[in-house]
Amino acid sequence: MRLIALISAAVFSASNIPAQQPAAVGLSPIPTLASGSTVPDGSPQFVFLGPSIRQVTLSYPAGLAGGNPSGALSTFQIERLNQVAHSVTTQVTANSDGTYDYTYIVQTDGQSPKGIKVWSIALHATDAVIQANHATWNGVLEPLDATAPPGALSMSPVALLAWRDPSRASIAPGQSLGAFHIRSSYLPGFTTVYARSDEDYSLPAGLPAAVKKQLAPMYAPEWLNNERIAIGPRYPKGWKLAAAVDFYHGLNRLVSEGTLSASSKFVSSALPALNAFLQAEGAASMLLDFVPQASGPLETSIGQAMLLSLQ
Repeated sequence: MRLIALISAAVFSASNIPAQQPAAVGLSPIPTLASGSTVPDGSPQFVFLGPSIRQVTLSYPAGLAGGNPSGALSTFQIERLNQVAHSVTTQVTANSDGTYDYTYIVQTDGQSPKGIKVWSIALHATDAVIQANHATWNGVLEPLDATAPPGALSMSPVALLAWRDPSRASIAPGQSLGAFHIRSSYLPGFTTVYARSDEDYSLPAGLPAAVKKQLAPMYAPEWLNNERIAIGPRYPKGWKLAAAVDFYHGLNRLVSEGTLSASSKFVSSALPALNAFLQAEGAASMLLDFVPQASGPLETSIGQAMLLSLQ
C-alpha cells in the first residue's frame, strides 16, 4: 500500500476537497451556543453556531456599529443555507479533438427543506474549463483562497464553477434540472459539488464590521453549502496511476459514508481491481470488465469515468 500513500500525498485528489457529510458533522469554525443558553453581556463574541445546527445566532450591542460596545444586545438567528438535500449525476462524452463533455443533472430530494438556488463544482481554476453553458442558468468561475499543494496535478488555484439562474429561480424539492454542460481537456475523476438554498444569508442592513468578521468562517464552501461527491474534470492525460489512487480512495469513502454498498457487484469488483493495478504500479493494463456491473446513476457515472481515465 506504500505506492498508494505516496501518490495520494502528491495528488490534488478528492480527499483534498471535503467529502459529503451531514450538516451536523465537523468541528464548528465558530463557538457554539447550546439550546437554552444566553449570550452574556459584555461578551466579545457576537456570532455562534446554534442553538440548532441549522441556525447561526448573532448577538451584539445595538450601538456596536456606531462604536458603542455596551448597551442592550440585539440577538437573532439566521438560517444556514446548507439545508438542501440533493444528488448530482454526470455523463461524460469523449470528443474527437481530445476534449470531454460533462453533462450534469441536479436533483433536489422531495424531503429537502429548501430548493437549490446556487450550485457549484470544484475544479482547477485556470485550465480545467474550456466552455460552460446552460439554457437558462449562468456558470461563473469563482476562485477560492486555496492553492493546490506542491507536486499536484495543476499548480493553478482551486475554483468553483458556480451556477445561478438570473431570475433567482430554484430547483424546488422533488424537482430536477439537467443539461448543465462543461467542456474540458481534463479526464474525469472525483470532485465535490456544493449546493445552497440562497445566494447569501438573510442579514440586516448596517451589520457591524466586527460581526461580519466573526461570521466570515461560515462563508467557507463546506459551511455555506451542502456537499456531494460527483464526477468532474480532474486529470490531464498521462496521470493514470494518480487517477486510480483517487478512484480507490473515493470508492472507499463513499462506502464508509453509506452512499455506496461494499457488497454491490460493481464496488466489490472495482476495489480489488484498483488495488491490484496499484500494487503492480501500473505495469499491466487494468481490467475494467466490472464496469458493466454498475447499477444506479452514481455507479454508472463512476464506471464511465473509469473507462475514460484508466484505459
